[in-house]
Amino acid sequence: MPCRDGLGTGPAPPQPRDLIAGQAQMMVADMPVMMSQAQGGALRPVALASGERPPLLPGTPTMAETGVPVTADNWYGLVTSSKVPAPVQALLQEAAVRALRDPELVRAYGEQGARPVGGTQAEFRHFIVAESARWGEVGRRAGIRME
Repeated sequence: MPCRDGLGTGPAPPQPRDLIAGQAQMMVADMPVMMSQAQGGALRPVALASGERPPLLPGTPTMAETGVPVTADNWYGLVTSSKVPAPVQALLQEAAVRALRDPELVRAYGEQGARPVGGTQAEFRHFIVAESARWGEVGRRAGIRME
């Protein structure tokens, strides 16, 4: 069954197919992975891990609203090797932000439940550091070790 993956093309990942076929009872997935099946009625969203209800699923509560204090928004970013010259990094960053502000891209991502952001390299670096600290603490509390 074709669906949109995180890039907007490609075959459905196995988890939604297993859920639709009754081989699994639930799954945790990114909105772009399951949005077309949810909109088509093949899947029923129960709760969202995001901090707020997205416009595409206004009737679906967040995990926090159901009493489970979980917030886990998915994010994607463009990174380069530190060996890439600063002027090239700046050109890539400028092109990425310009693309993320394109109305057609914003519309297409929005249809999948994604929200393009874009910002400066410093803002993204700060965000990555904060997310790493946040999830590192979750791992430490749960006793999860990197091997």
